[in-house]
Amino acid sequence: MVKVKVCGITRRDDLIALTELNIDYGGFIFHKVSPRYVTPDMVEKISGSISGKIGKVGVFVNAPGEYISDVYHGCGLDLVQLHGDETPEFCHDLNIPYWKAFRVYPGFDLDRILRYELDICLIDTYSADKYGGTGRTIDLNTLKEVIAGLSHHDIRVMVAGGIGAHNINDIIEMNPYGVDINSTVETSPGVKSKEKIYEVIKHVQ
Repeated sequence: MVKVKVCGITRRDDLIALTELNIDYGGFIFHKVSPRYVTPDMVEKISGSISGKIGKVGVFVNAPGEYISDVYHGCGLDLVQLHGDETPEFCHDLNIPYWKAFRVYPGFDLDRILRYELDICLIDTYSADKYGGTGRTIDLNTLKEVIAGLSHHDIRVMVAGGIGAHNINDIIEMNPYGVDINSTVETSPGVKSKEKIYEVIKHVQ
């Protein structure tokens, strides 16, 4: 079954709701310009006693390797999601589980992904001025081409970019590894709605 990640968690109640809905991953954004930014101390308070019930993913954008490693170990994360311009060498040298995110557009060169040693990558909507979290719907034709192309290299795809009840069926039909939802299940930035999450994931389940 397609995995589900809900990103931008800022409240303990929301993380508990994810476990009740059997969501696979919860994402914490350690990028200061994001309206969903959290500190390591906040994540420790949010996720205390919940570890093991849901995969915890730390999202970073061009952060120093030492900081990423410290947060990964200190917060008990299961993996990190690198959403910036991190090089293959940088990612490899972290020596921790990671997903690399790529913002795709028509004509995107898959060789940019193949340079990394990946089992899973994250595909997001392209934006010239933001590294993610735009809420813009991903182009489905481009996504289909990317998923098909990467399948020949045994690279699975987590899909992000404005995913909600209105388009998730189209994405599921492409058989991705998972979907990453965020702003479409919020009442305000960082405040999730259990009802909106359920409306999306019932299509998956």
